[in-house]
Amino acid sequence: MARMRLGWASVVFFVAGLASALWAVFLVGQGLEKADQWSSVAAFGATVVFGVLSVLIARRSRHPAQERSSPGTPNDGTLPPPGNQTINVHGGIAPIVGPGGTQTNNFNTTPPGT
Repeated sequence: MARMRLGWASVVFFVAGLASALWAVFLVGQGLEKADQWSSVAAFGATVVFGVLSVLIARRSRHPAQERSSPGTPNDGTLPPPGNQTINVHGGIAPIVGPGGTQTNNFNTTPPGT
């Protein structure tokens, strides 16, 4: 999947570079006055396109798609079991937080500030 994304990104950057080079050749052929006018038109078009994309992305992030599922019960596998949970982090890249390289989390207490 990552290789596929890298391939698409490479194609997009190549096409953008090629389009920029062709645009520069076109502007050189138009002369200074016409090139200035064409650049203004292109900048307006790019502003409209990126503005619409920004609004669409903002709307999508405000209302993310949520999975519809039935509410879980405490021990059906969707929620951690109540009580203490011990995680062994010895030998991993996480810091050693306790004796023997274990970290103990107590899920029975309420978070601070609530």
